[in-house]
Amino acid sequence: MSFDGFTAAERTGWDRRAAVYGATTARATTQAIPALLAGAGVAAGRRVIDVCCGPGYAAGAAAAIGAEAMGIDAAPAMVAAARAAFPACRFEIADATSLPAPEGCFDAAICSFGLFHLADPAAALAEMHRVLRPGGRLAASQWSAPPASAFFRVVFGGIGAHADMTVVPEGPPPFALSTAGALDAALTDAGFRDVTVFEVPVVFEAPAAAFPDHFRDFSVRGSMILERQTPETRARIEAAWRDGFAPFEQGGTIRAPMPALVASGRKA
Repeated sequence: MSFDGFTAAERTGWDRRAAVYGATTARATTQAIPALLAGAGVAAGRRVIDVCCGPGYAAGAAAAIGAEAMGIDAAPAMVAAARAAFPACRFEIADATSLPAPEGCFDAAICSFGLFHLADPAAALAEMHRVLRPGGRLAASQWSAPPASAFFRVVFGGIGAHADMTVVPEGPPPFALSTAGALDAALTDAGFRDVTVFEVPVVFEAPAAAFPDHFRDFSVRGSMILERQTPETRARIEAAWRDGFAPFEQGGTIRAPMPALVASGRKA
């Protein structure tokens, strides 16, 4: 199944969120960047490709320690934001399943939560394997699934209980790669060896009173479900979120565990 509608919605959604990513999504995703760079063995002088780079935070972090970094993303506005923020790096508009690079030209590949948003993560992993030199390393981060993730337990609990999913473009299961075993198998199937998977603690933070608006900017996959619901259905979902996040609210701010997994492997 191609999931063309899902892919188009993801691209458009992230394109629209380029200007607000730093104040919303990046507050969670950047917490895993140090583990991502360590897992890929990123160091000064290494050539690195950041796949699904968004506004370039991981590529920028790699460049800050002396690596030669290139980032690719399918959303033009994200690439424009990355070029403006990190002029020392090279950024291109490209699909993760067709990387604009010859075989074996990178020492490391990183993918910061990109697999979660792809219709064909296996094809993307195969492409990252192709562009790595022998011995090169990949590291990819992926959100943990409920119940391990309190954030996703509340968010998708409310959606699952109330949303009409027939009005949403069909996409791949969001948490198909959200266990250590699934990530190990995916990297191994793509040709990687010495695969390791470890958990990274991440905490989601947002103003409790404005959570629905924050979430619309934070998430494309969840927001594409929410925006297609009737006003009455959205109200029921948002009420479920208020109840679900109540135990995680402190002084008007939601602080909910949102752990991630980082998988790394070596090209033989």
